[in-house]
Amino acid sequence: MISRQELWEQLLEVNAFKASLWKIAEGSFCAIYYAYENLLVRLLSEIVQTPIRVSDRDFTKRLISVYGQSLATRFWNSNSISVAREVRNCITHNGGKATDRPLRMRPRPVVEDAEGDVLISASNVRSLYDSLKPVVREAIRESQRRLSAQMEIG
Repeated sequence: MISRQELWEQLLEVNAFKASLWKIAEGSFCAIYYAYENLLVRLLSEIVQTPIRVSDRDFTKRLISVYGQSLATRFWNSNSISVAREVRNCITHNGGKATDRPLRMRPRPVVEDAEGDVLISASNVRSLYDSLKPVVREAIRESQRRLSAQMEIG
């Protein structure tokens, strides 16, 4: 009888299986990032009581005006979040091909040299989740605090 490990190793030799794992990881990475971005936009929109989009010219200014420079940087411009955003942009808007921008960032995403594809693995997905989890908690806590203060005033 073949062991689980031996079966796994055999499956990893099948190109279609490896490609499936890569695409599942890629989709998971994008989904986690999108969920984070959506949460942040909804929290900010609730506080300013106006619909907001990340593509709005004044998005960063509004983020700073609500949370202050330090928290806005933590929520939107930290290295890990900026790299995740650029990786998501490459996957979504550039056919999965790396652009120059994320290649100059740290931590640098893994890129296949021959084709220039951004390669997302399960460990990248886990790393994104782990780095966003405390930021999400802080964003929710800070937003609740600001909304409570608005209710007390209004």
